[in-house]
Amino acid sequence: MKNSTVQSDAKLSRRLCTVREFCEQNPQFKEPTIRKAIFHAPANGFDRVVVRFGRKVYLDVDAFQEWLLSSQGERKEVHHG
Repeated sequence: MKNSTVQSDAKLSRRLCTVREFCEQNPQFKEPTIRKAIFHAPANGFDRVVVRFGRKVYLDVDAFQEWLLSSQGERKEVHHG
């Protein structure tokens, strides 16, 4: 009978990195800006990018790219009157 546990050769399919690593690899994004997006993640949809493991916070690189592209169409103009 086969065991239903995950096989030992299974690999993570997500590319994860810390905020600092992400910003070092992508200098156009600054740490404070990314951390602000994490803080407001439930409101801005960034929660699909954030992966928490204990106290560590990781970013899913592919999910970030998807979030960035999808958020471009969702921007609303703010009228100051």
